[in-house]
Amino acid sequence: MERRPTVITMMQGLGGVRAERDGGYAQFVTVAADAIALVPPSLDAFKMAAVGLAGVTAYWGLHRLGPLAGKRIIVTGAAGGVGSAAIAIASAQGASVIAIITRPEQAGYVRSLGAQQTEVAPKDSALSLKAGIADGVLDVVGGNLFGSCVNALRDGGVLSLVGAMADGEVAFDAWNLIRPVTLTGYSSETLDGAGLRQAVAMLVACLSHRGMVAPEYQTVPMQNAAQAHEMLERGGFKGRLLLVP
Repeated sequence: MERRPTVITMMQGLGGVRAERDGGYAQFVTVAADAIALVPPSLDAFKMAAVGLAGVTAYWGLHRLGPLAGKRIIVTGAAGGVGSAAIAIASAQGASVIAIITRPEQAGYVRSLGAQQTEVAPKDSALSLKAGIADGVLDVVGGNLFGSCVNALRDGGVLSLVGAMADGEVAFDAWNLIRPVTLTGYSSETLDGAGLRQAVAMLVACLSHRGMVAPEYQTVPMQNAAQAHEMLERGGFKGRLLLVP
């Protein structure tokens, strides 16, 4: 009997904030062929699902920083979905990662993903980073952290913003605009089929051959979806929750 291929999709507006149609929690769903990427049978499908859209967003956000090997990268929101994926991806590609976390107890988790250094910045608080210590920044927080992250860039460095959990209103020293640094960003709202497949191919390679650490995950039966949401809303959950049929 021929084995059915395993595929992954993150498009077509299935559920979520920008849902265009139902299907995010469906056991079966029809999507356009261009909206999927193949997952090789050698890779655990749950592991790929745990990386998920957070991994794709982290990949494209980091892509804005250029080649990562040998670089020192700051990742904000490091214990969250995109941040933790970014640590694992950047480390697998040879970067040294400084992880910005909100609570000291998150340090062990981000170090297990590959972070070499941690800095604690409680929510809604600023953080003073030494000037010129990083080649790149992946910022998922914005708000009060943004200015310090820009200041932390070396000449030639790049900051890529992929989210603003703390606030989209940011401030930084305008003199940084005279320095040779680049401020850019990425939104998964621009993701297309080709972009999905490129990101998934890289994530598969990192997970299979480059020592990338996938997030911890816990499976929850689909009929207990409400319970899964309650667990997330209580906060403090580490890793991913995967709904399974």
